[in-house]
Amino acid sequence: MVMDNNIIKYKSNKKLSYINKTIAHKFGGNFKKPMEIVLHSFSGGEGTIVFNQDVTQLIEGVFDFDVDVIEVELPASVTFIDAHTFGSTTKLRKVIAPGVKTIEYKAFNDCHELREVELGNDIVLIQPKAFENCVKLNNVKIGTRTTLKENIFGSCISLTNIELSEGISKLPDYMFRKCENLETITLPSTITAIGMKVFSGCKKLKEIYIKSEVPPIAPKEYIVSGGINKNLTDNWLLFNNVDNNVKIYIPTGSLDRYKEANGWNEFQDLFVEFDYSGSNQDNEN
Repeated sequence: MVMDNNIIKYKSNKKLSYINKTIAHKFGGNFKKPMEIVLHSFSGGEGTIVFNQDVTQLIEGVFDFDVDVIEVELPASVTFIDAHTFGSTTKLRKVIAPGVKTIEYKAFNDCHELREVELGNDIVLIQPKAFENCVKLNNVKIGTRTTLKENIFGSCISLTNIELSEGISKLPDYMFRKCENLETITLPSTITAIGMKVFSGCKKLKEIYIKSEVPPIAPKEYIVSGGINKNLTDNWLLFNNVDNNVKIYIPTGSLDRYKEANGWNEFQDLFVEFDYSGSNQDNEN
């Protein structure tokens, strides 16, 4: 069942009494007439907020610091989530946003109970620190046309396995900074560039799967700072407790390219050729 574009659903410990006509304009719309709440119902932990027109965006701070909201479902008409919209919404566990195209700066920052974000295929931009310090986040799907900005998942310590969709071309600076339990990451064949210290502080990183036959651009100074060192804490790939178990899986036939590529040549002993054609990634060669 498709939800009406003027309705926001939520689950909470109580009715959201602070949402009223004086701030209802923060939910956005076509602005041809004032945005008003015409119905706000709540029963048994579930509520609906009904507006007098379609909701197209969530403006800064609408839900931030709310201590009772557990789950929010947005209509498909909402394409924009502004900065700090859900910032520090401390009990929020799940967000469903099928039509969102843009998520702004720190939109979900410090949502310490957030576990799952369901986004549609239309997401095109995620701004810096959008999910920073979401310490229980373990399920996020990123669209194929998405542009990613810096430090999106910083300190998301529950992320353990990441697979980025085909179509994503760049990992921005500090994208997975301090994701302390990240063990495995898969980069698509479309990846062309990797930014500075993408995995800084990823203490448990053990497997990096790179499907691109052409080594992504990664200047040496971005990949390492003084070479691989067990005492070094700010390397690009292996920042703490570097050991011989870390492996970088590159496509079969691309070994020479990676060995010769600027920056990548520092990691020759870690490369393992891997046949990605029709193979299950869990079955190592």
